[in-house]
Amino acid sequence: GQTTLVIPLDFQQGPGAMVIVAGPFTPLFGDDEVTRLRQYASSITASLDRVTLTARIHDLEKAKTEFMNIASHELRGPMTVIKGYLTMLEGGSLGILAPKAISVMPLLIAKADEVNAMIEQMLEAARLEEGHLELRKETGDIVELTELAVDSMRPMLAERQLDLDAPKTTMLADVDIERFQIVVRNLISNAIKYSPEEAPIKVVVNRNGETARVIVIDRGVGIAPEDQSKLFTKFGRIERGSTMHVAGTGLGLWLSREIARMHDGDITCESAEGSGSTFTFEVPIIP
Repeated sequence: GQTTLVIPLDFQQGPGAMVIVAGPFTPLFGDDEVTRLRQYASSITASLDRVTLTARIHDLEKAKTEFMNIASHELRGPMTVIKGYLTMLEGGSLGILAPKAISVMPLLIAKADEVNAMIEQMLEAARLEEGHLELRKETGDIVELTELAVDSMRPMLAERQLDLDAPKTTMLADVDIERFQIVVRNLISNAIKYSPEEAPIKVVVNRNGETARVIVIDRGVGIAPEDQSKLFTKFGRIERGSTMHVAGTGLGLWLSREIARMHDGDITCESAEGSGSTFTFEVPIIP
């Protein structure tokens, strides 16, 4: 038998060792003890690797949140200035523009708004992670709020068709009006990114029992079943050949679902690869 054992531990971060010295409990280590201790060492290695990996993931998530917070604050100021000057140019405050320049101003302003929306996503995500995201609820008409959100997206669509199918009646709910529209815009933006330019996008508002539903339907690339689990994860992006070029933070759908759930609602998706996607945003209405 042996009086001392040195058992290698094969950690992911590098090699280690477990040293066991015989004592009154076991003066000598026999073959059976050596086999069992090697098995224990294997379990210890796996457990410590999991602990290390969990700590690294936590640190990475924290670093991402801190980066989003800093980056979004640093970007917000310059983009506010850019948007301000674009608005002044469009309104003629800085002189008269040539007709061709005037014709592109709505698109430039829409793109500035798109960047601002990405900055806001990062800020909102950081607030949510830090537990500082609070809703400012008030009574709003879901139909009217959806119409406003749809209209705000039209400058980004160029010639693309965006149809709204909504009832003429009001549909009242207690919502954070600004964030409700952010969710609708996020879903429309997602449909724009992942569908061809000639493919129409449809937004439907209806009622299902005591729930108001905003449904965004596209005829885009669709989502394979194995990719759908990534949809509502933070920084989750589906990177296949046809979508590798799509820009974004990977936060929009995750943040939208979190906001929906803070309203006691939810967002769900029905999709098949090559057949487009249907996203349904639900919130409870006032009885």
